Parts: sequence; structure tokens; C-alpha cells
Amino acid sequence: GEFTLSASAHNDAGGVITSSEVRVTVIRDRQFTTWILIEEGSVWKYLDDGTDPGVDWIQHGFDDSGWNEGPAELGYGENDEATLVRFGPDPNEKFITTWFRKTFQVGDAAQVKNLSLRLLRDDGAMVHINGREALRVNLPDGEVGFQTRASSSGDYNIETWPLEAGLLKTGANEIAVEVHQSRPDSSDISFDLGLIAELDLPENSGPFVTLELPAPGLLVANGAPLALAADAFDLDGRIERVEFLANGQVIETVRAEPFQASWHPLADGDFSLVAVAWDDAGGLASSPPVTVTVSSGTAPPSITSQS
Repeated sequence: GEFTLSASAHNDAGGVITSSEVRVTVIRDRQFTTWILIEEGSVWKYLDDGTDPGVDWIQHGFDDSGWNEGPAELGYGENDEATLVRFGPDPNEKFITTWFRKTFQVGDAAQVKNLSLRLLRDDGAMVHINGREALRVNLPDGEVGFQTRASSSGDYNIETWPLEAGLLKTGANEIAVEVHQSRPDSSDISFDLGLIAELDLPENSGPFVTLELPAPGLLVANGAPLALAADAFDLDGRIERVEFLANGQVIETVRAEPFQASWHPLADGDFSLVAVAWDDAGGLASSPPVTVTVSSGTAPPSITSQS
């Protein structure tokens, strides 16, 4: 972060003099190799109509274009949700399973030494990464279907779980999470997830990147161009490229400064915008997400002259 430093001198007569201020920026040590692949509070695709999406829903390329999407925490019944999901027409016969999917990027999977997952789930959950089961929590052994109930009920806090680094691959990765209720009259469901990788990059400090434009919370007209701008730098090399993503999908790749792009959103809803920077040694970093809302009911301003 940024800090303001000053010095004050006191003499034996009670006099005080203060120096002018100096601003410094403290950055992470070049050996810092922890990267956030998925931020908690990210936008997820979700299916909340009580149907079974089939066995292929955990695979890359599955068509989830008809699914809803929204930022975590997702759920109902706790009054702290960013996105409310549906439970069906009968509060005593709620849907047992709700499904969540997301795409995320990995620069070089071979450099990931350790992988950990932070999971908020109520009641049970199964996590799949690139079509493989990565974690099963509070669910029975064996085959799990869309009517399989969680083993027990309760109120849960976010927990951290170690995962196999070999679950990842270079480039686009798919994570799919199914959250199961323990009973159909359950009062609540909760879901949020973060994914953190520890990279084996002893000779590379990795890049830094922030998304400077747009401003968080901006209301954007559907179809109107939106300017994107990122600030990226590298302590021991150069930035090879910066990718701009909306809800995990690449908008544009920029390979030289200034790292700027233009996005023309064609669908209404909330979008999580992220800039991902790669350096010349294969290190990558993601900016904190910026959420904007796209609406067809938002018209660009017009200027008319009057005499």
C-alpha cells in the first residue's frame, strides 16, 4: 500500500519541528508467489430450477448460456446474499440441488505448486475442476445425483481445503460446484468460493495489475462502447500481454502499452470485469474485479442545441 512518512524533532525547551512528508509505496517481496485464481464474491453462472443438467455439466464446452448469473454470495434465507437463487414453488419441498459454474484462467499450470480452495456451502457440496471431482464435503460416498441429500444440516463458515495442483491446466479452466440441501424444507442455502494457487517461481517476482477503468458500480447502456484501461508492470522483466475479461470470457488481448480496450456489451445483467497480466517469465496476476451493470433501459446522453 501507500504510506506517508515524516519525522518530528523535539528539543529540551519543548520546541518541535516536523519534516515535510514523503510518500512511499510498499509492494510485495519478489518471492511472493501466491495468486488468486478466483476471488471470493465473483460472478457465477447458476441453475436454480430444480432440473438435472446431465453428466456433461462439469465439462469444458458445456452450454450454460441459458443459466442465470450473479455475484456471490449466492443463496437464500440468510439475508446476506448478493444474489438470491430460487428454491421452487413449495417452501416445504425446496429444490435439493443448485448448480454453479465458472471459467478462470491459469498462465502456466506447471508452475502451480500448491492449490487451496475456500468454500462457503450450506449444506453439502461437490466441487469439480476440468471435469474431475476435486472436493466432496458433507455428501455420502458413491454416486451423487441431483436428488442426493447432504449428510447433515447446520450453519457453516467459509473453510479452506487443500486441492491437487494437477487439477489445473494452462489456459481456460472450468470449475463446477453442486450444492445440496439436507432436507427439502431447509430454511437456507449459501455458496461462495475462492481459489488460490501458490506458484513455484523462485526467480520471478510476477507482474502487478490493476483495472483503472471503468469505475465500480457503473451503469452501462447495452451495446454502447465501454472504455477499459489497466495499469500493469513487472519488477524483473516486462509485461507480455494483458487480457480483459468479462465474467471469465476474454474481451480483448493487448500486447503493448497503453493497456486499453473497448467492450461492447450485448446482454443485460451484472458483469465482473478483470484484467489479467502475464510477464515474460510466465507469471500472471489478476486485478481485483470491478462489477458493472448493463441495461437495455439505459440510453446514452444526447446533446441538443437551442436558440
